[in-house]
Order: sequence, then structure tokens, then C-alpha cells
Amino acid sequence: MTLLGVPSTDQARRLVPVATLGARDAAPAIVEPGRGFVSYADLDQLADDVARRWRALGLQPGSRIGLYLRRSTDAVAAMLGTLGCGAAYVPVDPRAPAERIAETHIDCDVSATLVEEGFEVPYRDALARLGATRIAVFPVGPVGLGRSIGQWALDDQPSAALPLESETLRPDLACILYTSGTTGRPKGWMMSRDAIDAHVGWCHDLLRPTRQDVFANHAQFSFGMSLFDIYSSLRCGAPLVLVPEEVRQHAPRIAELLSRERVTIWFSGPAILSMLATVEDLDASQLSALRVVAFAGEVFPSGRLNALRQRLSHPRYFNFYGSTETNVALYHELTPGDTLSEPPPIGRPCGHYEARAVSPAGRVTDVGETGELQLRGGDLATGYWDQPALTEEKRAAADDGGGPWYRTGDLVIQLAEGAYRYAGRIGRMLKIRGYRVEPGEIEARLYQHHSVKEAGVVGVDGRDGIELIAHLSLFSGSRLPAVELKEFCAVKLPAYMIPARFEFHSALPRTSSGKIDLRALSLSPQDSLL
Repeated sequence: MTLLGVPSTDQARRLVPVATLGARDAAPAIVEPGRGFVSYADLDQLADDVARRWRALGLQPGSRIGLYLRRSTDAVAAMLGTLGCGAAYVPVDPRAPAERIAETHIDCDVSATLVEEGFEVPYRDALARLGATRIAVFPVGPVGLGRSIGQWALDDQPSAALPLESETLRPDLACILYTSGTTGRPKGWMMSRDAIDAHVGWCHDLLRPTRQDVFANHAQFSFGMSLFDIYSSLRCGAPLVLVPEEVRQHAPRIAELLSRERVTIWFSGPAILSMLATVEDLDASQLSALRVVAFAGEVFPSGRLNALRQRLSHPRYFNFYGSTETNVALYHELTPGDTLSEPPPIGRPCGHYEARAVSPAGRVTDVGETGELQLRGGDLATGYWDQPALTEEKRAAADDGGGPWYRTGDLVIQLAEGAYRYAGRIGRMLKIRGYRVEPGEIEARLYQHHSVKEAGVVGVDGRDGIELIAHLSLFSGSRLPAVELKEFCAVKLPAYMIPARFEFHSALPRTSSGKIDLRALSLSPQDSLL
């Protein structure tokens, strides 16, 4: 089968995993440690069955399908089967609050959601509270090795057809990935099929993976980094090992998994790699298969990176730079044997991108100067779902007759020969454990509490990275219990967006223009009260 719904085009055979195009291959495709594996032949059949069920239900090319499933073979098959109908999937982090997940699916008007049965009741309740009546909810049993999605796909019980679409259909889309938004409304980037194709094609040119490689997936499927894991492994017919949830944040068990599964290509945020560098009995010989270590999402402190490379000196190391909107856009390969005194550069643009740094005055910077990084390439041809103003805000007109530039909001220093070094953010966006966080979204949630009069959220350096501090003034009373505020936030915000600490003031400081003075709050002493 083709998984794009357009089997006659070359584009289909570029993006769709080569090994799933009708091949009957017994080699492992998805490995779930402790459970077993699913072959390419079986994954192909699962995806085919999912696509057939969607067509029977009336799914139209360009529709959106919500996926509320834990990382599993079932989730991968659901993605591929949805793509096979020409539709787009909208994955979520199942650890996030049900109401937030419902809001994202309502925002992009999904026709239906495949929801794992343990999440079904809170999800339906959230949809009801939000007044959503058009989304068809299909429960799926506990995920693992594709059994539950297979049962759903072959269910021959009568089922109502999906609602007819009223919005513009987008057959060019592969998925919509949501990130934090400044107004309290998450923003969904429309990831096109061509964008994933360009991203994976570049990765293959750089790393030259083969069927003898073994990829590992550490990122949630709602995170852009997972596109590399899934589509790079499937394209070359290599196995993809799904790191179990109970292992993901436990460095010694990560090391055991890398050794046992003979993983060759690893891509994650720096945090888990920093922890891996501290594992006491880390044996490089047991990880001899590991040939590529790539990291992205936040700055990797040079001390921890040096320690990791000293203990595991044989792999190639890459610093990848990108975002949900861009995938990997720049890259830097570390020189073997060198010792870093500062975090590595983010490097030069990938082959399918152009990059420039622009000063506040709009001038392209020279070597040694700091400016905003702007990118241009085919990956950026779409935009944010149903937010044209935000899409336009992120674009800068070109003066060379080419397409518009995407404004990343990141400050960089231009180095020699077209490379760049990261120098911070413009505005308020923060990176928390690799996730982009808009403090404005947290403030918008806090303002929904009946006692909160003023709210200002800032990030400060903590022992384990950036910590979120919420500064509040109240309509009455001097303070609220932190547990109450954390529980209030947890209804709509994922765990990484819940403030670590709450500080209370009689009134928040203001700038001369009357806005809350966030700079003053970021400099305020800890535990400041009335």
C-alpha cells in the first residue's frame, strides 16, 4: 500500500517507508522492549487495515484525526493508516491534561479521535464541557504490538459515518503539532508531507542509515523530534526501538537498553544524555554499536557534554538546531577529541534551508555580530492552523525576490563560513526540558482562578535548569496554598508548564507604560511575600 493516498506520485515513495510499500518482510519494524516486535510485513498490514476502516467510515483526504494513544506500535500504525487515506494526524502527549488535549483537537477540527480506553472517559468529559459535539470518539484497547489498533481496524460492527467536513481540506498535510501559545491558546503547526520528506532525506544524506542500523525513539510522538525517529527508520527498513515510559528518565536503564537492543542511532534532548554521563558503571564496550548521538531542544552544558564524550568517545556527535516549525534546520558535528569550553555551535543550515541573522535595524549581520536567526526553505510553506495573523507575524519579507523568511525568535552570533552560535531568545519564550513554553499561556490559566488579580510568570536558573516562578497578587488574602494552585494549573497545563514556586505580592511592579515589569520580577529575591 501507499500511506499517502496518492500512490502514483514520486512524493509518496519518498515519504512512505520503502519497506512498507507492498513488501512482505519479516524483519523487525517496531520493537517494544519487554514485549517483542512487529515486522514490516505486519506493520504494513496494520496500516492497510486502519486505512481501509477510515475509508469505510467516510474519511476524506485532508481531514484531521486525533491520536490520544501512548507511544506504541498501535500509534505508529494509526499514523501510517491515516496518512494512507490522505488525511493528517494530530498526536498528543497522553500525560497532558485531558482538557488541554480536547482543546487542541477542537482547535483543528478533527473529524475523529482514536483514544486509548484508559483516557476515554476524561476525554469525553472534557469535550462535553467544551461544547464539542462533532468529534467522533473511537476507543481502542490497551496499546502494545498493534493488537488493539488491529482489532479496531477489523471491527465490522455498524458505526456511524464521520461528519462531513465544513472546513477547507488540506491533503498536503501529514500532521499538526501543537506547542504553547502566548494567549492561552495552544498553536498548531501544520507539518506538510513535503517538509517531512525533505527533513528525512537530509538526515539520510548526512547519516547514511541502512537496514543494519537500529534507531531509538525517546521523544513523545507529539514532539517534532519523533519525526526523525519514525520516518528515518522506516524509510531505510531499520528497526525502531520505543523506549518504555518507565525507562525514559532513568539513565542506568537507558544504558542497559542501548546495550541490549544494540542501538546505533540516538536522538534526544540533552537532559537524558547529561544523566547518562553520570552513570557509574557505564561501559563503553557494551555500547559499541552506538555510532550516532544527536541532541537538540536546548543548550547542552559543555561540562556534561565533555564528560559524556570522554566516556563514550566512539560515536559521532551532532548538535541539531530546530523547532516544531522547522524540524532540524541547522547542524554541527563535533570534532572528535576536542574539549569544549562552551556549548557547541548550532552550526550551518541543512541542505534544504537558507539561514541569515538580522539586526534589530533589519540589516543582515556580519561575522561576530548578534542578530535574530531567520530561515527559509520548503519546510516552512504552511503555517499555524487557523492563525493567519500569527503566521504572518512570524514571516519577514525577502528583498531578493525569494520566498519569505521565518523569524525564529532566537538570537545567534554569526561565525565564519556560514555557521552560527546560539545566544538566547527574543521575547519571553523559554525552554523547559526541551519543551518550548510561553509564560503568557501559564498566566492566562492563572487569571482564570477567581482569587488571582495579577499574574506574572518568569523563568529563573535552578539546580536542574530553568524553573518557572509565578508571581501573584490576589483580590483578597495574602496567599493561597501552592498545592491548590498547582492542582488548578494541572487541569489544563502539562506538568512541565506548572510553576515550581509561587510568590505573592500586594501588587506586582509596573513599567512606566503600565505593564507588569517582568524584568523586576525576574530579579526579585526568592520567597518574596507581602
